[in-house]
Amino acid sequence: MNDNSYTPDEQQQWDGAQYQGNPYAGQPYGQDPVYQQPQPRQQPSLGANVLSAVVFFFTSLIYILFICPFGFWAAAVNRLAADRTHYSLDVIKSTSRWPYLTFCKKVFFEFAVDGLTFVSWFVGIIAAFVVLITGFAGGLKMASFLPFFLVLIGSYYSPLALALLRDLVVLLLMPFSKFLSWVSKPAQHLDIDMTKKS
Repeated sequence: MNDNSYTPDEQQQWDGAQYQGNPYAGQPYGQDPVYQQPQPRQQPSLGANVLSAVVFFFTSLIYILFICPFGFWAAAVNRLAADRTHYSLDVIKSTSRWPYLTFCKKVFFEFAVDGLTFVSWFVGIIAAFVVLITGFAGGLKMASFLPFFLVLIGSYYSPLALALLRDLVVLLLMPFSKFLSWVSKPAQHLDIDMTKKS
């Protein structure tokens, strides 16, 4: 060590670090990263934020417009497969206090909607080609492609419409379901005054 500006304590620490295999032993004293003060984190510039916002906006828009319908359709397929495995429509195995209402709920709000969602794409494809063939048979030819693509697009987004319809109906029936939940509670959990009235 040739720098005479260090104090004896600093020189001793420097020599000890060299012999102990410190990876920072070759650096001047005071510049060891262990002793460095944490630097404030720099905020991204406005231009970087604008670029990030643009990328996120368009990727999210593409996801919502083109991938979400497939996600709803795939979720309906998975639920139908799970219902087949667990026999959710089997009334004999039902343990609900309201077996008929539970069965109707599963049929109309689960099985029917998921089933319509599943077959909507196949029915849409068939309907689109029927429209196209009918147009060609009627002499429209090129004009038949517009309704053909409209039917295809409508059938592709039909899972979104069916999911929205189911959610709206469930929201409308929520007070009734709350009432059934309240009635199903044991007597000690109901707000009923069982004391004798004079």
